[in-house]
Amino acid sequence: LVKKVDNPQNENIEDFLEITQGDFLTRNSLADIQTFIQRVLSLEQRYIFIYATGFSAIAAEYLYKKLLVLGRKTIFASGTDSIGVFENNLEDIGAFIVISKSGETQIVIDKLQAANEHDIFTVSFTKETDN
Repeated sequence: LVKKVDNPQNENIEDFLEITQGDFLTRNSLADIQTFIQRVLSLEQRYIFIYATGFSAIAAEYLYKKLLVLGRKTIFASGTDSIGVFENNLEDIGAFIVISKSGETQIVIDKLQAANEHDIFTVSFTKETDN
């Protein structure tokens, strides 16, 4: 016999995956989506570098594998990887994608700043709309 544990529902629990397709389309213009397609998905000679930490790495790894299947040169790194994975490939990166729940993790911010300093097109997926 398995005893079921009562799990009280807490209405304050946030879920990163609560963003609906409608939310995505209301917070991003058609021009933003077309820019993403043109600057990221259409890259052929340079790498798409995807970075995430914590649970966001699950979504990042999924995107990484989808892009590989589509034939895109892609590198995936998470918080446990060496900083050299990113720094040693800066001149070959055409787009830098960050997936972060808060968008405020310092290591994520540092990598975004380094990418901007090297004129790399950056995209961030966060739950916070102000990021």
